[in-house]
Amino acid sequence: MEMFLGVLGAVVGILGLVLAFLSHRRHQRTRIGYRLVADSHLVQNMDGIENLGIHYDGRVLSRPRLMVLEIINAGNVAVRREDYQDDLKATFPGGVEIVWSSVHGTPSSVTADVRVAADTVELGRPLLNAQDVLTLQVLVNGDVTGVEITGRAAGFSEVERLAGPSTGVRRGLLGSPSSIALVTLMSIALIATAWLVYKLWPATGEKNEVQKFTVDVGDMIAKGRPGKGAGELVTGSTADEYTFSAQKGMRLYVQQLDCDHTFGPALSLRHANGERVPNFSSESTAGCASAKPVELEKPGHYTLRVAQGALSSLPQTYSFKLWDAPVGKRNIGLKNEIKGSIEQPGGRDEFTIDAEAGDRIAFDLNPDKGLQPKWSLRNPDGREIGEGDRFLYADPIDLNADESGKYKLVVESEQDTTGDYVLLPRSKKNS
Repeated sequence: MEMFLGVLGAVVGILGLVLAFLSHRRHQRTRIGYRLVADSHLVQNMDGIENLGIHYDGRVLSRPRLMVLEIINAGNVAVRREDYQDDLKATFPGGVEIVWSSVHGTPSSVTADVRVAADTVELGRPLLNAQDVLTLQVLVNGDVTGVEITGRAAGFSEVERLAGPSTGVRRGLLGSPSSIALVTLMSIALIATAWLVYKLWPATGEKNEVQKFTVDVGDMIAKGRPGKGAGELVTGSTADEYTFSAQKGMRLYVQQLDCDHTFGPALSLRHANGERVPNFSSESTAGCASAKPVELEKPGHYTLRVAQGALSSLPQTYSFKLWDAPVGKRNIGLKNEIKGSIEQPGGRDEFTIDAEAGDRIAFDLNPDKGLQPKWSLRNPDGREIGEGDRFLYADPIDLNADESGKYKLVVESEQDTTGDYVLLPRSKKNS
């Protein structure tokens, strides 16, 4: 259910972003308009009044009028100088004389190149961002029949006459209905995306997928080693995988280091071709989960998978070390003293003993050497003699040769202990 809601949140978030983008593109509009703000006669009914007149620069103005216009970027995108195809112009038809003109911008950085030619004020090609305003003041002399602002640029072909009073306070893009809809859609998209990230992004201490790492034989695996997230299984995690390369015939031993008596992870090993390595597995509900050493039959890359054990609870940490545990092999005489050493966890010695049918001999452990390994014995055809793995401190090794040939004595450590050992031969009488 949570995954369904997560996917639904993702769809809603993406849909919101797409709709917001389309809405924004749709409502992008290039538009320049103008508005007549004021049209004032400075003096009216002058006929019949002697000695009264308005003079400007040595000239008498018979019918002076002050006109104020606002030219506004009424769209929501900027009009740049290179966008224009024709200059902006204010034309006053009716045969009037333009006496004086002035322009100022809102904001103050808005400027225009003003030139007066007959009944026209040319404003050039001003840069107008959205809602920028040019206020044009013109003093004319004569009977004005109207005013017209012309110009052409990419996105519009004519300057529109706007209805309504002066803009007064500059109005931003966010005041338009389309922009309100845009902001609403984007808000929905952001909320949905934030919810999705919160629900699906792993929180601190949580993992929701298999984490993969690369290690070498001889490395230790622990919390934070070889990288962030290694060495721990937490609520929601599937497993951790550690990939390493090995040669054919390597005897691999995975030693568990922490031996937590409340946690036993499940281990498995696969070759790069996907084949599971036979005789390698370990799952313990508590205590050490070191897998038995295995001889790798193929060269290449192998992946050690660490997963939650059947009866283990999470979160838990773990640590292992990968050992190349070679086998020491020697031939010995039937009555020779055996001196050996287990130098690393998972170590193993194999002794080949030539015996004749009817030979009877026992090997006793020299207790002064300290190491108490376990042993097994096989007859010439490979069959195990006795019950298999046994401990030397419990019983001696009895070799009762029923046939002539080469017998194999295997000695290895228990519980990852290391050290030296000595086996003392003792002849037994035939019964």
